[in-house]
Amino acid sequence: MALSLMLFSRPALPNESIEYQVKAAFISNFIAFTLWPSDVSDNIQLCLYGEDNFGSSLDQIEKKPSGKVRVKVQRTNDENVLADCQVVFISKSNISHLSRVLANLREKPVLLLADSPNAASQGVNINMNVNSDGKVTFEINLAAARLSRLDFSSKLLQLATHVYRE
Repeated sequence: MALSLMLFSRPALPNESIEYQVKAAFISNFIAFTLWPSDVSDNIQLCLYGEDNFGSSLDQIEKKPSGKVRVKVQRTNDENVLADCQVVFISKSNISHLSRVLANLREKPVLLLADSPNAASQGVNINMNVNSDGKVTFEINLAAARLSRLDFSSKLLQLATHVYRE
């Protein structure tokens, strides 16, 4: 567990591929520290909606099960597929579709992730940012997560730079 928490403070470098390797590690930890309702399967479908900046680093999550949870990665540009996913990462290329995605996933137990400015304040559960020091940080919209019947480990909440509670 200490190793997983260390990934949260790992600095990102200017190279975008390194940034997205770090973000992929964050996503793996977000999945590990998210509590889904009991009726959600331990087989997690992680859907990348939009342009793929992760390359093969997102696929590494499939190879490393987190506890009893197994993850399958799917890349899609089809908004209709997202309701079948337990985790959705909305890429910057599709963030303009956020309001429709939020409406379609409303109250479904789907962990919604992004890395776009102000996405958490608009309803994304967890939004990643790169701060002025080049480190990847994240903010959590706990109110939105609870509407989706999701909860987060207290450890994850403590590491967030901001938690929206209302």
